[in-house]
Amino acid sequence: MLKAGSYDVVILHDEPRGSRMQFNLQLVKTEKTGNSFKNLRTIAFHGRSLQGSQPKLVIAGPRAKVVRKWIDGFTVRPVYCLLPNKVIVAFNPEKAQVLQAWHSARFDQTPSLNDRSQAKSVIQGEPLAATLQGILLDGKVKQFSYLSSTIVDDNILMKLSIYGSPYSLTISPEGATGYKIKGASEKPIPGLSIKSSPNAVLKQDDPVNRNFEISLK
Repeated sequence: MLKAGSYDVVILHDEPRGSRMQFNLQLVKTEKTGNSFKNLRTIAFHGRSLQGSQPKLVIAGPRAKVVRKWIDGFTVRPVYCLLPNKVIVAFNPEKAQVLQAWHSARFDQTPSLNDRSQAKSVIQGEPLAATLQGILLDGKVKQFSYLSSTIVDDNILMKLSIYGSPYSLTISPEGATGYKIKGASEKPIPGLSIKSSPNAVLKQDDPVNRNFEISLK
């Protein structure tokens, strides 16, 4: 009889090689009444064998991390920036825009370990607002060329190019559950402007809008 508390459960699952490697399990809390037992609560588990693989989680550390994985809900393959404050920013470098962000977040790559990575990884976390909706030229979203990502301590530095003009973006942690983005260009880019979301604070002290800083309110 288990007492109240937390327990680690190890499931040893053995099936023929040709099966679908799936299992169903129920944990039942019972109460003895006379000579019989009454079910008070049932917890059902449904799963699939990892076929010998170990669960794989990508969690925040003292340095920022860059992850490239297919995640459900996105038609593009973003650059995922995992910051030391457990914030994940899904960034589309070709449009220079934040697709989505999460705090208290981590990657669960366990679903992609089987089926030759046909199953997609999962992000676990609480949603945050997407601050940067795009960098515009003459009022239109243009195609950027994504050159590289470099980790510099707790920051991620991205190198982009538009019409041959280099542009850099730095994604950094902001407080316990936020993030900020800084954009900079070595020379003016005519017609460049920043499109931000209503939940963002945008700072631009450059007369030609080539440098900016954007963060959550």
